[in-house]
Amino acid sequence: NKLEILNLSCNNITEIESNSFMNMKKLKILHISSNDIKKINMDFFNGLCSLEKLNLNGNNISNIDVNSFCSLENLQSLDLSANKIEFINNEYFNCLCKLEELYLNQNVLKKVEDYSFKDLKQLVKLNLSDNHIELISENFFKGLDNLIYLDLSFNKVKTINVKILNCLNKLEILNLSCNNITEIES
Repeated sequence: NKLEILNLSCNNITEIESNSFMNMKKLKILHISSNDIKKINMDFFNGLCSLEKLNLNGNNISNIDVNSFCSLENLQSLDLSANKIEFINNEYFNCLCKLEELYLNQNVLKKVEDYSFKDLKQLVKLNLSDNHIELISENFFKGLDNLIYLDLSFNKVKTINVKILNCLNKLEILNLSCNNITEIES
């Protein structure tokens, strides 16, 4: 199979059967945005070893199995924006060592577990805007050594501790606008 780009956007897909993409070893870009997928199972993406860009925005995803993305060893961009994700587990992205861009904006994120991004050493862009995040813990950003762009706008952050940002040595753009920040701690 020589297929490199597959666009399944704007359909009524509610689920993807296990190993559906098994024979698409050359696929580099997969768009499944604006559908009605609610859950990402562990074996959805088996066989997509060449995939570089995955767009799942605008679905109803609220549940992600741990290690769901482990077969995507070459993934560089993952868009999970405009879904119903409430929680980020620290093992969701543990296999995505080549990921450069992660979009989690426009979800209903309340909690991002410590060390959730610890294995994303190549990540340069992280968008967490337009969620319900209140607390940014000390280990929130651990592992994001190459992060350049971070968007936390339109959340419910009340306090920001400048020390937390110290591990983000390459950060150039930080957007904390439209939060409830009342205190900046040093």
